[in-house]
This record gives sequence, structure tokens and C-alpha cells, in this order.
Amino acid sequence: MACSGKDKVAIKNGLRLLYVAALTPCLTGNIAQKLGEDVGFTFLPSLDAITEMSFEERVEKGFNLALAGGMDGFFGLGGVLVEIGEKIKNGSGKMNLYQLLKQPRVAARFARGLIRAKKEKRHILPKDLWDLKVIVSMGTDSLVYQDRIKALWGRTPLNVYGNSETTVIATQTWDYHDMVFFPNLNFLEFIPAAERMKGQMNHFYQPKTLLLNEVKEQEVYELVITSFHGGIMVRYRLGELVRITSLRNEKLGIYLPQMVFEQWADDLIDLGFMRLTERVIGQALENAGVPYHGWMANKEIAANPRLRLYIEMQDGYGGSAKELAAAVYGEIKKLDDGLYVYKDLASLENLINFSPIEVTLLEKGIFSAYKEMMRQQGADLTELRPAHINPSEEILAKLGIDSLVSEHKAPGEWQFISR
Repeated sequence: MACSGKDKVAIKNGLRLLYVAALTPCLTGNIAQKLGEDVGFTFLPSLDAITEMSFEERVEKGFNLALAGGMDGFFGLGGVLVEIGEKIKNGSGKMNLYQLLKQPRVAARFARGLIRAKKEKRHILPKDLWDLKVIVSMGTDSLVYQDRIKALWGRTPLNVYGNSETTVIATQTWDYHDMVFFPNLNFLEFIPAAERMKGQMNHFYQPKTLLLNEVKEQEVYELVITSFHGGIMVRYRLGELVRITSLRNEKLGIYLPQMVFEQWADDLIDLGFMRLTERVIGQALENAGVPYHGWMANKEIAANPRLRLYIEMQDGYGGSAKELAAAVYGEIKKLDDGLYVYKDLASLENLINFSPIEVTLLEKGIFSAYKEMMRQQGADLTELRPAHINPSEEILAKLGIDSLVSEHKAPGEWQFISR
């Protein structure tokens, strides 16, 4: 968040944070409210002013306030922070920058930023306009976007894992590596993969759990929590999987297990030799430099199980679907991700016709249209974007996608799907 080393935290009264997260009663809204009351943070726009605003209105209003009066940090979705940064970099988007430049303070901010950018012979970036001290980034895509956030905004977001049932489960420390558990907020239990599988096969089976001192490195567990601070969840399966990366952080002298959030328990695409999660696919797309507006993925059964990747590309992409699928697959194979990617895929490719990824190109604007449709239906902020992994038939229908369309197309063919 605002930590650069042990006992080095840049938090003080009066910090101004751009706010682009859900409101109360969601956890993010409650945390923001408490930060305002107890720490003295000011949010842009103010929490009182945004109750009737749409999400886009909040972003634009907060952005304008930050340009005029400055900001010290960000509180919200990592993808939104990247999107704002890219719009500034590319000088495009809905923000009316020319109108804003009529304001002296905004003009002065841009003048300073342009001087800095010209010295380095590049486009102006958000880090030229603001010197952020705090980035609170949330969502499963936070780790995927962290390098782009650093490049655009000049600061690496510190990842925190929590939810409405538990408040906070774990956080990165000042080495910005894996996360460490908070052992004093919830009593934590861990369901091993084998026990979880037994429960899936027999719904009457009660999976056995391990305690924090019994977990093993590189194993994936489903979390069970009992809150030390009360609430309606006495003992509760979160339906979320975490991977234990090590049993301690030797460098910092933290002798508690280290972890990364893996996925929702049901958000797994198992292709036999490849078990793909939202984080793995998202990281591969980013590493491959795929210029997308949005994406979804699900499992298909053809000659071999495969990943069907639905992507809405940005304007100007001229590659073929086959090239795109190959690039994503190549990046997946590079990831060192425990048991989730088979380590000898080259041998497998020599033995069988293993083509695990195919791409469907979606019509431009399809995700924006979906967001607008859901907003008009009164959907919550968290429901405005379809699930990345295994979207339901209902969601596919709302997007105008026939989930079986790929069975009738040649491998590698561009497939334009209309709304």
C-alpha cells in the first residue's frame, strides 16, 4: 500500500485518494469509510457525493478533481487504474483534457508533466502528473496488472487478500513478494486438494482440514474460516483456493506460511495436462502483450479438451487467431505455477495432436454493451463485467455468444460473434 520498508509507511492525515471501488455495504466501501474516519483520508469524489453516480461518472469526476487539486493515492480496481493510465498515455478516451487545460492549476500540472516526459523522450505518463504515495489495488487481476501499474504510475501496488466475510486474510509485506497470513483475525483451516475432491464426489463427505502449522509448500488448499470477531459466519467455507508458496519469509524473518490467491474453487479449467486458472490465463495474456478490451475463457470438449478464449481486441491488431492462440500458449508454458501447468508439454506435443487453446474474436464494443445492459437492469458494480472463467450459459446468451459455435469452425479461424 504505502510501505517501502520496515517501519517506513507513508501514511498521514489528509491524503487524497482517487476512489473507484464499490460502496457500502461492500467491504471496500466500509474500509474506505473507516480510513476516512480514523486515518483522515479524503476520497475523490467524496463518499457522500457518489451514492447516486454511475461508476463511469465517479471515475471521471474523481479524475477531474485529481487534476485540479492533486492526489496522493488510489483506492480501487487495478484494471481501472491501468485504463486511466493508458488513456493519459495515449491522449484518448472520454476525458475532455482540452477543456480541463483551461484551468490554470491543471495547465500547470500538465506543463510540469510534459517537461519531465520530454526529458525522457516519451509520452506523458500519470507518474509525471502525480507522485502517488498509496495504491490500494483490489481484485484477482491486481497481480496481473502490477508491472503495468508500476510503469504508468511509478509505484508497485501492494496486494492485500480479503473479503466481506473475513475483512483481511493476508497481505504482502515490504518486499512486495508473496502474502503472509494475519493469524489473529480469523481461525484458519485448510482443505487439501484430495479432501476437496472427495467432497465433490460425495456431498455427504466432511472434508478433513489442516491447521496453519500443518500446510505444505506448493500445495493448493481451500480456505475455511472462523472469525475471531463474531458475525453470522460461525465456520464457513469461502470457496476460494490459495497456494502455499513457502513456509516462511527467510529474508524478512517472518516465520509464517507465505501464500498467493489462486482462484475461486470452481474457476478451474482442467485440460488434463494443463489446469488453468484466471490468474494463469490473465498473466499469459499480459506477458504476450495481447491488446485486449476484455476476455473470457471456458473449457470445450472436442478431439481433445481445449481452452476456448473469447477476446475483444483493441483497434489495430492485425495478427491471426492462430498466432494469438500460439502466443498465449507459449506464455502459459513459461509460467512456473506449481501443479497447474504440466512441466513436460513438449513431450506431450510430440505424442498427440495437442492444441489446447483456440481463440474466438468478439465484435468491438461487446463488453461495453454488456456493462450498459447490466447497469440498466440495476446490477451491482461487481456484476457489470462477466466472469473471466467459465461464464454461465446465461451470461453467454446476454453477450449474444453461442457457446457451441467453435465446434463448427476450423482451428485458428477468426470468428466474429455479433451481439
